Amino acid sequence: MAKKAISKSSTASTKPVEFNKPALRRTLLLLRAVSHPVRQKMLKLIDKKKTILVKDLTAKVNLEPAVVSQHLTILKNVGLVSADREGRSFNYYIHYPVLEQINALVEEIK
Repeated sequence: MAKKAISKSSTASTKPVEFNKPALRRTLLLLRAVSHPVRQKMLKLIDKKKTILVKDLTAKVNLEPAVVSQHLTILKNVGLVSADREGRSFNYYIHYPVLEQINALVEEIK
């Protein structure tokens, strides 16, 4: 199959390509956080119950508590989830505006 020749567009700018590095980094971190299958499962479980204790979440995903904690930390670091202390445990919930922001980003890329 022959390759097509790449030509310069008459509308090409002479300015160098610029990126908003902080916004790009934030977007990458958000997408990376939700792209992992375990974190997707955790988010679905939290969404289903609206709030969930970490011990219940650990039992549902059938992983070691340390692994669940690492995944929750990633989700917390990007602002997708937060937790309220309930006794000696934490009750996790989703920040839906952040989830909506991710969905909007994905739709924009389509």
